[in-house]
This record gives sequence, structure tokens and C-alpha cells, in this order.
Amino acid sequence: MQHTTSIEWDAARALQEWPDQRGIWNTLSWRDSLYEFNVFYDGAIAASAYGAYGFNRRAFPEDQLMGFTLTPQFYLGGSVSHENASYHVRRGRYPDGQHRCSWADSKAPVLIVEKASGEVLFEQRQFAHVQGGRPTKRGDEPLFLWLRFTVKDVVDILNDVDRLTVVLTPQNDHISTSMDAFNNIILFNKPPFYPLPLDYAGPADLSGPGFLRAMNQEFGRRNRLAIPAQPKGECAVTWIPIKRFLEDNFEYAKPAILFEHLMVGMPCRKGAFFDVLLPFRQEDDETMASELALGFEGALSETKTFWARQLQTSTSIHVPEPYVQAHLDHYAPLSFMVSERHPQIGDPALLTGGYSYQGIWPTAQALQMAALERLGYGDAVASYLEIFRKAQGAVKPPSRHLEKHPGYFGNDPRYKAVDWLSDHGAILYAAGFHGLLSMDPAFLDKWLEPLVRGCEWIQEARLNTLHNGIKGLLPAGVANDAMTEEQQTWNDAWAYKGLSTTVLLLKRLSDPRWETLDAWAREYRETFQRILRQAVASAPTWTAPNGEKVPLIPTSPGEALPASLKHAFYLDTGPMVLAWAGLMAADDPIMRASVRWYREGPQWRLYRPYSNHAQAAVLDREISSCEPCYSWNIYHSLELGERERFSMGLYGLLAAGASQQTFGGTETREGISGTVFSQFTFIQLTMNAAIEDQTDELHLLRMLPLAFFKNGGFDWQHVPSAFGPLSLKAEISEDEHRLEITVEPPTRQQPSAVILHMPPFSFLESVYVNGSAASPSEGQITL
Repeated sequence: MQHTTSIEWDAARALQEWPDQRGIWNTLSWRDSLYEFNVFYDGAIAASAYGAYGFNRRAFPEDQLMGFTLTPQFYLGGSVSHENASYHVRRGRYPDGQHRCSWADSKAPVLIVEKASGEVLFEQRQFAHVQGGRPTKRGDEPLFLWLRFTVKDVVDILNDVDRLTVVLTPQNDHISTSMDAFNNIILFNKPPFYPLPLDYAGPADLSGPGFLRAMNQEFGRRNRLAIPAQPKGECAVTWIPIKRFLEDNFEYAKPAILFEHLMVGMPCRKGAFFDVLLPFRQEDDETMASELALGFEGALSETKTFWARQLQTSTSIHVPEPYVQAHLDHYAPLSFMVSERHPQIGDPALLTGGYSYQGIWPTAQALQMAALERLGYGDAVASYLEIFRKAQGAVKPPSRHLEKHPGYFGNDPRYKAVDWLSDHGAILYAAGFHGLLSMDPAFLDKWLEPLVRGCEWIQEARLNTLHNGIKGLLPAGVANDAMTEEQQTWNDAWAYKGLSTTVLLLKRLSDPRWETLDAWAREYRETFQRILRQAVASAPTWTAPNGEKVPLIPTSPGEALPASLKHAFYLDTGPMVLAWAGLMAADDPIMRASVRWYREGPQWRLYRPYSNHAQAAVLDREISSCEPCYSWNIYHSLELGERERFSMGLYGLLAAGASQQTFGGTETREGISGTVFSQFTFIQLTMNAAIEDQTDELHLLRMLPLAFFKNGGFDWQHVPSAFGPLSLKAEISEDEHRLEITVEPPTRQQPSAVILHMPPFSFLESVYVNGSAASPSEGQITL
């Protein structure tokens, strides 16, 4: 059974409980670039327009065809055999503990991959760059990856070689990915050779730049990579081509297959290095020469300036736990590096992830954008919402019972991955949430009528009687990647969340239509609860460890398939979401039974930690065993004031659901990197724990973890809220006797009350608010 403790968790405790993930990768790109590089845990680099699953149907055909992977290896000694280098590429790459990844201490996203081998520590440092360091205008501007290979450290007393060899193996795009633990990176699912013959041009001693070029120039570009000149003459390049397609019986999977290699010999001396310039596409000589003239340091300087501007915001959030701070600092750049602009579309789009998920799941994007909103990137959110506004009414809902409707929000077909009926409510929620927190007149002028039409679609869809399911709910539709059409609670939860958020926005705007929409929302909630209670009354029961009979809460109160209860998505997209959505209260017996199933259910007998995500789902230390970001139970604990469970789940999102080295999210443990899934849930929960602004009152600090107050405390400045930006600062003394809080309440709109909740420190003796002594009453102070 899952581990429990009698005290709140913090980041250190979560990192102790959860081992790091192994086969991760990280996306490196330019904000709103059509292209992206993905760097795997061992330094392999994929320049793939098509992606692992082929969701990117916007990429130009020649870019898809010319997908490229560069695999670096390094060997002690001045030479390495062709056969040995090929063998190590061919045998596959598995995490062996020798590689570590990190981000450089820089505003620019500079990724570092280190490999320890024997007595030498070797570093591969890389960043993406667009010429001129300018924002994209079209999206297809040439994108480059600058790499620097450096001998970072040498144990001289053990070292007996004076040279080492770096082997760069060019291949076609040949990597696939999976949600499965231990099998999340799959090699050689495509022919490994680059589609065009390659050849090296340049001096062997790198007295001038060297180029790896495609010998066929039909595509108008030919440079596949370049090595800048090395003035000291310490490096030597050897190109080992192979004769392609020799015999009729040639087999790609032949065990003795030999690859092409670019071998660079360099001194085995601390500080020795050489650079490589890798364009995403083949580029012409003029473009390559212009970028080479800039050099590694010149390109890095432009990159730092660019990202400093992109990440500039009046909001600043500082917390005392370095691991948490790292996730907060990297959230925006990791999000922006999977955004794109297509020259034929114009508007930027925030994609779900890099490499695997180069499309859009709007339901997930709504949570991602809401987190960006709280961190002060509202302008970016507005820009990424625009494609959904333009697609309103143009997309058929994924339901056999529903036709196109001018109010329906769906995904732009060019970014389609898997359409869910929940997408409508999610887009409605994201746009309403941005309107509520920003109150931006220009945004509201464009969005207010579409939001109202979106609410009208929900009402009409609920009143639709042309189906065999239960009336009063949304008709059966796709709710997750299972692609089955059911009356899932998931779809109703998102529809209600979008509707209720729009109601709150209209009310704050004194728009008289809020009353009509509010009546729809109240009737929706009442109808849903009545139908769900009827379904639960006839649901099967299971026996809890204490002998109590507990109902198994249906994932759908209406038209559904029996297999839904068995699927791991039953946790992620099942009834637990209802408390977050507001359709059910967390203390409702139905919701308590829903969460209890995952904490105590009989499927625990079969559960294997850190294993396949598809096993019968449980809450392992309050984290979903399928997709950590959908641990809706943490919202229950937040609402119920369960501080131990809340902190366990909150910190577990970052320790169990993301890379502990590079702070990128994963969809499942070990599966599908290049995302920010778990982080967006963490950010929203943290903000909700500190700022409750969805009613007429403003409640502050009700459930913020105790660790946030210690070791210097936290300092949040100009954090967006539904009443306007606010600032919060708090620190508890080392002996936990004195608490000092500074509050700058929002001024855009006056709450009916501002209530400070005191953290439950056992020995708290005095409280100071804005420099003055305060006397809490029942753990609260009303400002």
C-alpha cells in the first residue's frame, strides 16, 4: 500500500521518495519557430519535421523527407575502428547512468549533456539560434543548433592517452517514442541512412571550416552540418563514407551493417573543444557562411538577448526551494520552445510537446495556458488562443450526435491530433480565464461574443434529444485517446468549467447576460448531480480494507462501454475531475468514494511501481500511476484542507512526473518527454493554494505548503488574479515563532473581503502584516 507520513512533504522529501526518470529528451528551439531540435539523454539529436508519431502535417514535404539524426560518441584514443563505431550505434542506446543532463545558468536555454567515461568527463553543450536573434515573422526562418564538444575534466594520474576521438554519425530520422516505461525510445523503426549521399568538404586539419554536404543538389540546399575552423590545428577530421545499396540482397537490419561516420580527433586535455553547426534543414553555402561568421559565442550572445526579452514580465515568483524554483523558471521557455508559426497560417500556436506531440490537444493546452497566465505571460496566452477563435464553428464535434455549430470551439484541423469533445469546454475555460485575469479590452472586444456563443452551444447540446443516451448531459462523444464515443463525466466537467468561468467573467464585467448563463450553469449542475447519484445508487460495490462496502463510481452516468472502468484513463479522465470542475464538492460521498478507490481499491494487489502506465490505475503517493498531470485528487485535498496529502501530491508532480535533471515534463513516468504536463498542474495547484479568487472574496495563503515560508520565505510580485495583480511576501523566523507577511492587494477591482489564512506552525507566537502586529482570529486575518 502507498506510503503515508504524519508531516507535510517538501521538495527534498519528494525527491527522496521518487527516483529520477531515465530515457528523457529535451526540445531546443526558438519561440514560434516551425522547427525544433530534440536532444536525447545521451546527446543524440533529432532534427525531425515529421516527428515520432507524424502529428506534424504542417511541415513541408522536403523537410519531412530530410529528417536527420546526429549521434555523437566519444572514445579515448586517437582512433576508433569503423566497425566498433557502427556497432555502438547499431546496438541501440539505453540509459547507463553515465550521462547527465542540465541547463546552463543562463536566460537562454542552453542544454548540457555530460558523459563520464573512465578518467574523462566529456561535455556536449548546445543551443538553438535564428539568424539575427530576431523573433520569427514567417516561422520557417533557418534554425541552427550550435554545439560545443569539450573535455570538461581529466583525472591526470589515471589518464594514459593524449588524444580522444569524437564520432558523429549522421542518420535518417529513425527514432520513435512510446508512453511505456523501459520502452519509451524505440530505434530503427525507419531505414537509418540519410536519403541523400553525403560527403565531407574541407581541410582535414580544420584550418578552414569543414562541411558535410549532400551530393545531390536537387532540393536547392546541400549543407548538412559544418565544423568551424580550429586555428590551433589541434583537431583532425576523417570522413568514413560507405558504398550504398551494394547488392540486391542488402538488408537494413543486417547485423554487420556499417554506418557513415565523421570522426574528429582532439587533444585529451581539460578545456580542449571544437564546435559544430547543425542546421535543421540543409542550408545553402551563403546561409551557412553567414551563421559561421557569427561563431558560437556571437550566436549565444544573440540568443541570450532574445530570450531575456521573451521572458520579460512584471510578474516575479521566488520560492525558497531550489528544485521548485528551477521548474518555475524553466516553465515558460520550455513551453515557448514547442510553439510554432507557420508561414501559411500566420498565427502562432502552442503545441502539446516536442518531437512526439507536434500537434495540439486543446484540453491539455488549456491547463498549460492557465499556468502561463498565472506566471504573468498573459500576452502570450492571448496570441496562442487566436487560432481557436478563428476555428470556432468550422470544426465538427467528435460525436455522431452533433453537427457543426457556430458556437463550437474545436482544434484547427491543421494542428489536429485526437479531437476530444472536452476540447470545447477547455478552450472556453482558457479564454475565459485569460479574460478574467487580464481584463484586456482588446482581447474582450474580440472574444466576448465567441465566449457567449460557446456557452450557447453547451446549452443546445445538453438539450439535444436526438440520441439514445441520458438527456440533460452532453451526448456521447470522444473523451480521450480510446476514441470511443461515450457520455463521459470528463466532457461534462470541461463544459461546465468553461461555462462557469465565462459566467464569472461576465459578472465581473457587469454584463447582464451573466444571469442567464448562470441559470444554465446551475441547472446543468443540478441535472448532472441528480443523474450521477442515480447511477451510483445502482453501481457495483467493492470492499475496502476496513470491511466497508464502497460504490465503484461510474466514469459515465450515461451511454458508456464497460471497458472504460478497466482502462487507466478511468483515473485520468474519470470522475475525480468533477471536484476541480465544480460539478461536485470534494466532500460529497461520491467524490470521497471515487478517490478512495485509487487509494485502497483491490487493484493495489496487482500494482507494480514504476511499471507500465496501462496497469489498473492507483494513486501511488497521491500521484496517478498513468499520467501524473491528471492527479485530480490533489484538488480534492486542496479543497478539503488535507495538508499532508496535498503536499505529498503537489511535490510528487515535480519529482515523479518530470525530469529531475532538466525539469521537463513527461506524460507518463518514463514516457513522452518534451512536455510541461506535470508542471502546469503543479503551478495551478500552488497558485490556488495561495490565491483563491473565484468568488467575491479574496482568500490568501489558505493551503500554501509550510516549506514555502521557511529558509527565507517566498516573494511573489504582481501575480495576476481575478481582481488584478497582487503581491505577496512571507517569511517565518528560524525558530518558527514570528511570521512576517507583506501584502499588496489588487486595485483593479475591490474584493468584498481580503482574508489571510495563517500557516499552522505549532509554535507561532507573533504575526506581522505589512509591518504591523496582527492578531489572528481562528487562524485568519481580515485586511
